Amino acid sequence: MERIAREVRRGGRTTLIVELAVPESPTGAATVVAPHLETKCKPECRRKQMAEILGWVRAEINPVILAGDLNTSGSDTSPTSVSKVITNRLKDPDKWAISAIKWSTGAPTVLLMPVNMLRNKNDPTGFDVPLVSRKKEAKLFGDLDDFHFEDGHAFDFRGEAARSAEGRGGTLSDSNQRATKGFRYTFALARTYGGLFGEYKLDWIFVIRLRDRLFQAGRELQVCPSLCPNSPGIK
Repeated sequence: MERIAREVRRGGRTTLIVELAVPESPTGAATVVAPHLETKCKPECRRKQMAEILGWVRAEINPVILAGDLNTSGSDTSPTSVSKVITNRLKDPDKWAISAIKWSTGAPTVLLMPVNMLRNKNDPTGFDVPLVSRKKEAKLFGDLDDFHFEDGHAFDFRGEAARSAEGRGGTLSDSNQRATKGFRYTFALARTYGGLFGEYKLDWIFVIRLRDRLFQAGRELQVCPSLCPNSPGIK
């Protein structure tokens, strides 16, 4: 079952945490957290994994950079079966509500599918709108936004245009490059049909907000871009 139900993580299931000597840091070091969250599961599972990771570093006193593959596809990609499909439909209040709207009003609810796909593709960090436009990864990003270390510091979600690539501001743009709409994608299928399908932002960088300024990769800490070629936000 390991071969078909989960992605094997050699050398560790989820996360690598290292402390680097950085003379420019206030503590003389920086802590880098490299997670790889599970893809063969529901978004709620990834949220629980991230909560555990944040618990490991809550007492960290060094500047922290959390960067890795969070697999934020916004969908349930866990192994499926007939019984699982039936159970999910019976337990999902959204599906019941949408069916009620469809049969009581005749509204073409199928039109919501491409809208939801585009919203998740462009920006899975946005607001989750129950029934109408779901973003099931939003709670994970909300947890990261609300998270505070024991010393009071937090990850920088300000997204200042002046500190962002190409001057494109917005949530997390300081450390994750934004496009005209949403973020630059880090995963794409070969056939994207003009960009409508197959493009997702799965790799993310979260940088601590330190003394009211951003401890930025490439400013206080030099990071070789070749180490993370799919994350153009590193400068």
